[in-house]
Amino acid sequence: MNTDRSRPSPNSVTPEPSGMVSADDLLSRLLTASSLEQSGQINEAVSLYQDIIALDPEGTYGKSAERALAAIPSIPRPSVSLSPSLPVPPSPLPGPPGPPPLSGLI
Repeated sequence: MNTDRSRPSPNSVTPEPSGMVSADDLLSRLLTASSLEQSGQINEAVSLYQDIIALDPEGTYGKSAERALAAIPSIPRPSVSLSPSLPVPPSPLPGPPGPPPLSGLI
């Protein structure tokens, strides 16, 4: 029987220092962000990925969050903004062509 108490038991849990986030918490956040992304809740996923990066900037979870953010396709945005004071002309509706003009027949 080993009575050496200088080494921690393999079953003991070392408490996290104050202000630190556990690896389990980071993994949970990463999995949640991935689920949000897959369900179409992109803004929420991006926010959670950014939180993970802030909490673990050089660690495995932070790097994984960075890769996940980089893989999210950017949302296309118009290159020119339309002024609300300028009316936008309606687009012609697609359909069959109208009858030929009558000029020249009379």
